[in-house]
Amino acid sequence: MKPVYFLALSLVLLISCDSNSKGVKKTASIKTQVADVNEEMILELSQYYFSNPKSLAHRQQNEIVDYVMAKGLAVKKTDSGLFYVINNKGAGAPLQWGEKIKVHYRGEFLNGEAFDSSYERAEPLEFRVGEMIPAWNEGMKLLSHGDKAILIAPAHLAYGEEGLAPFVGPDKILVFSLEVL
Repeated sequence: MKPVYFLALSLVLLISCDSNSKGVKKTASIKTQVADVNEEMILELSQYYFSNPKSLAHRQQNEIVDYVMAKGLAVKKTDSGLFYVINNKGAGAPLQWGEKIKVHYRGEFLNGEAFDSSYERAEPLEFRVGEMIPAWNEGMKLLSHGDKAILIAPAHLAYGEEGLAPFVGPDKILVFSLEVL
């Protein structure tokens, strides 16, 4: 975790227990240090942060928390570890398992480097819900036709230890910005 975010997270947790005006002033100054991250979001994300990560899954979860805080994303987390946010709610029906759909997407690493994009090919990906990597299978069940969303997948929900050579190395966290057509 970047030092300023870890500091902000730690201080907000400590200060949130202090109801005097001094604590309120400290919280306000922390907010100015952490752009686009409000106290509520920090408190929400703090439940997902491991102070002493012992496994790859825990380290990756911390990396994802750092990423979403830096981006100011109001994410939700599933039990499997998928983080997601629906940016634009479409007017269509919820997606159904086995349904054939078209999706435009951009896949990238946490550093913003793209590894794939249907937008660049000018051709959406067509598939059946349930035929993709675990992050997409789970994420599609949360979406409806017309939704625009971001899925942030730890390695175990993406391409895992093997990766997808030559595009995705082993144990990579992936970010998918997508639109269900």
